[in-house]
Amino acid sequence: MLALTFREFASQQHKQVLVPVSSHTGHGPFSHLFDGKFMPLAAPDKEFEHENASVEMLEHLIISDKGLIKQMKNYGLMKNLPDDNVTSENFESCNDFKFIKEMIVGCPKDESGRKWPYKGRGEEKSFLYEIVANKITGIDVDKMEYFARVCDTPDGKHISIRDKEVWNMYDLFYTRYCLHQRAYQHKVVKVIEIMIADALLKANEHVMIEGKHGKTYTISGSVDDIVAYTNLTDNIFQEILQSTDEAMKPAREILNRLECRELYAFVGQTKPKVEVGITEKDCPKLQGELAKFRPEELKPEDFRVNIICMNYGSKDQNPVSKLWFYRKTAPEVGIKIPQDQVSLMLPREFQEKFIRVYCTKTDQESLRAAEHCFEQWCEEKGFEISER
Repeated sequence: MLALTFREFASQQHKQVLVPVSSHTGHGPFSHLFDGKFMPLAAPDKEFEHENASVEMLEHLIISDKGLIKQMKNYGLMKNLPDDNVTSENFESCNDFKFIKEMIVGCPKDESGRKWPYKGRGEEKSFLYEIVANKITGIDVDKMEYFARVCDTPDGKHISIRDKEVWNMYDLFYTRYCLHQRAYQHKVVKVIEIMIADALLKANEHVMIEGKHGKTYTISGSVDDIVAYTNLTDNIFQEILQSTDEAMKPAREILNRLECRELYAFVGQTKPKVEVGITEKDCPKLQGELAKFRPEELKPEDFRVNIICMNYGSKDQNPVSKLWFYRKTAPEVGIKIPQDQVSLMLPREFQEKFIRVYCTKTDQESLRAAEHCFEQWCEEKGFEISER
């Protein structure tokens, strides 16, 4: 989304503005695979998030494209930025840029609910922060394109939905969950992502990407230089595949396997009944735990562990319970609709975690050994093996 037109409600006026919202331009190669799988393994100390990269890209775009600032000023934006020679320091005093940045990153409110943490706009325009990255309900333009109105609530102004649409809100999140369950997080989709991430890890130190002033960076290091990161695209797949460098051979072999659909073998899956604090950064440790049951046949690097967390978009919380509604008889007043007033047959749990195990070796003997390791590991942890 390079631009989003919406109405900014303020006082007694409705002022239509054009706000550049580059909320997804900061994604690396293969989207969430890069920041969700590759970066935690390649550079676990870097707290990389694509939203922050989106802000850096927008800043870089404004600085490098001299005509863009003029166009923005035509729409009434960035008025206090200089017409020429814009620098990073200039953005510190620009409320419009701060506002755009806050909308992309989605800075949450202070836990006390009193302090207003945003600098781009005042608290009277709090509802604007629910459009692009809604940290309250999770319902934003990523999930829906239009909401009914802004209402006054005890917690300030919020985007609100007509009360009769409450079922549609539950349907929206359930549909999202079903898409993740059946498609986005499918075991074949995820093993392809794992193999691409493996290839990127193998190639990480051997691919040099040029950034500012001719300085070069590795794949994971490119996130530290916005010019280098901008040059990092999905084309890295073909660059690895077509390379002749001997150092790139391990990465090349993985992608060749992928193209021939010689995928890593699926070993099994478990769904812990209680919350376990396991993340992608723990995968190498889990691989070692699995291999210890058959050390003479399998090594930790022969396993791949994938952590799948599916929810309604608000972690373990019910996002609809945080949403404001309004009645036909009182369209300016926001209300909450308790879950039990909607139906007693709605879910009580809103998040589940799966742990999937794959084996890089596909011969029958190795697979039997891997399945034994997985069964023993689940028994040791008290996990039940899931059939799905």
